[in-house]
Amino acid sequence: MAVEAALRHAAESGLQARVLESDFTLGERSIHDFYTVLPALGAEGVEAGFRNEREHLATRTGGAEVDSTSAADVKSQPVLVSGMILNGDPVRIERFAREFGGATEAQPAPHVRSNATTMTTVAPATWYPNSGYSLVGGDSSSRYTYQVMRWYNPTFASNQTYEHDFFLYNYDRKTYLNGATTGYPGCWPTVTYAATSFPSSAGPYIDTRFNGWSCEIDELAFTIGMAYANQVKANIDYFTYFVTTAGNDTRDGMKLQAQLGYRNDPLCWTAGYAFCSFGYNTTGTRRNIINAWASVPGTISWYVK
Repeated sequence: MAVEAALRHAAESGLQARVLESDFTLGERSIHDFYTVLPALGAEGVEAGFRNEREHLATRTGGAEVDSTSAADVKSQPVLVSGMILNGDPVRIERFAREFGGATEAQPAPHVRSNATTMTTVAPATWYPNSGYSLVGGDSSSRYTYQVMRWYNPTFASNQTYEHDFFLYNYDRKTYLNGATTGYPGCWPTVTYAATSFPSSAGPYIDTRFNGWSCEIDELAFTIGMAYANQVKANIDYFTYFVTTAGNDTRDGMKLQAQLGYRNDPLCWTAGYAFCSFGYNTTGTRRNIINAWASVPGTISWYVK
């Protein structure tokens, strides 16, 4: 669906499109991306924003993803909407989702996220990634985090999820990236743009900062998860990428954590992937990759057995 049509249909349904999702190719990769909708931009402005941020992704990562020809090519690719994050009445959102036929994330009514106490047995070294690196950078107006990860022998059950959690230290209320969060109960990170090379079949989603009762404020997550983690393949470098406006500090601390979870399928249709993916309340389902609080901006390589 074209951007103009997606925004128009949402408005006609009495809903506000907060984030649009799309797909494009970067080199030989298929990328799923997210762009925050500012009403003043209009459809043309949103499309231009998608294209500009796609080009920035190619250049900021130092050519790791594409060659120069491919980097220039991303701006010529059409922006077609494959998913949306919507604000509004849950009943209208559900009706819109059924008519739209794509993925939609709701800003739901407050609810309590319960944790499972049991899990499908998975070998300890097969659900979390084994190697990668963290790149955090930017300038006076724009900041970004680019997280690369590779699994050597991934094994996930069919109902399991994975979240690659990049956290910034905010106990002092100073962050390198913009640390703002949308209001409760959505608790979405305030980002300009996000992208991932997680397969579209994996159901990639931006996770919220909703911690079960409020919006987390001390440790700020910039997380893209997979609702169907069993779609990940071995020996492929995947990435997640976030762009924000500049934060209120020039240095910060970060940590990186892998989290295994499960999917509550009935909730996925009405609340979206971010609100139907839950963490297990068991040991061995979270793994520290980079311990708190490593200094950013900068690049840190990591390896986990």
